[in-house]
Amino acid sequence: DLSAYDGQPSVYIGFLAISGFGNDIYIDDVNITGNTSVIVAYYVNFSTPIWVNATDNGTDPCIVGSVNLTVDVYNATTGAVIYHKSVEVESGWAHIGPFHITEECVHWINITARDDLNNTAYHNETVYVDNTPPVSTIDPITPYCQHINATNPLTISSTITDYPNLCASGVYNATLWYRYARYNNSFTDWFMFGTDTSSPWQWNFTAPNGSGYYQFYVASYDNLGQQEHPFPPNETTSPKGRVSASYNHTFELVYNHTGWNLITMPVKHKNIHKANDLVEYIDSFSPDVCTVITRWDRENQQYVSYVVQDGEGYGVNFSLVPGEGYFVYVTANITIYMEGCLIEYDEINMTLKLGYNMIGWANLEPTNASRISGNISGCTKVTKWNASSQRWFIPEYIASDPSHDFNITIGEAMFAFRPTGGNFVWDGGRSMLVLPPP
Repeated sequence: DLSAYDGQPSVYIGFLAISGFGNDIYIDDVNITGNTSVIVAYYVNFSTPIWVNATDNGTDPCIVGSVNLTVDVYNATTGAVIYHKSVEVESGWAHIGPFHITEECVHWINITARDDLNNTAYHNETVYVDNTPPVSTIDPITPYCQHINATNPLTISSTITDYPNLCASGVYNATLWYRYARYNNSFTDWFMFGTDTSSPWQWNFTAPNGSGYYQFYVASYDNLGQQEHPFPPNETTSPKGRVSASYNHTFELVYNHTGWNLITMPVKHKNIHKANDLVEYIDSFSPDVCTVITRWDRENQQYVSYVVQDGEGYGVNFSLVPGEGYFVYVTANITIYMEGCLIEYDEINMTLKLGYNMIGWANLEPTNASRISGNISGCTKVTKWNASSQRWFIPEYIASDPSHDFNITIGEAMFAFRPTGGNFVWDGGRSMLVLPPP
């Protein structure tokens, strides 16, 4: 019943002539009601078998019985005949087929059936040949680094075009896959996230593996069962979209009369690149609370400071380096939050010197002093600052006496002492990480 479409100039009804995809259609005695014209569209592909059958049943006792059946298939664009066949039978049914139309787009099937008395029946059908699967893309995801979780999902949208134009059978469904790497290195296998069955093609992505780096791939089926390849994706499949789910770190900065806190940058914050940026960021939580940022010069074995007094900066406004530790001086207890992309796998690349090196732990996976010492060539001692008591942890971790081990978590910094071994390039502990399973 198409009465709901009254007043519209036409209504398209598409019949999909395929097998094996759950869309086989059998039509018998279709009655259409409603005040509108109906255009019936048949969609096939190169593998769709087409049969034409005719018989002369006449009216007993005047049945002639013989049938001459002719089928011509025309390319509707060029008018060229691409298929022709005639058969004749003395009685019963005349059959032509199966035949296939391999050219894409619009074709006309002209059918002529004639008996011995030249009684003629004509039947014409228009078919749309769709041999091409859809093409899917993922719409740009911006910003690249953003806060994503179950309560704040990211809407991923796909643009899908089914070809050929004007003859496409339409998109049946689209499936989104993702893979994950915590530090944008050594990605997991692809995981199917979900299948959408109607436009707009969208998924609410919740970053199920937590903070880290995600890559996306989408592929679709059309209504004739033709699928985009690869389906599913494999290890060589290039992603169609990328995003980094941010990590939000909490620092409890302590004053306790002297105000020194030893930290490292736990994330790549879009607005923090140099010492003055870090001062301004901390002051955004409480005005004028941060007055000094200090780094350790590994080459010369001495402190270098950036100091703010009466709104003016003095000293060295040094760049902040992933994996390096910094003393931060505050004039009051303050809690700050620092959100950004996790530092990528290859972005920590510090040349450690003989003597003391102030290094930071920028990994979500916790560790301890003994593992840090074992990961750094020539390291015999690891020392951490206790902000609550405003002094160094006692006792220190000594490699020759491992009984005084202590834990280290993301955002914390420490001194590593190396009396021997020359220069050593440290990767921030990335090479010793045991990442959680996906």
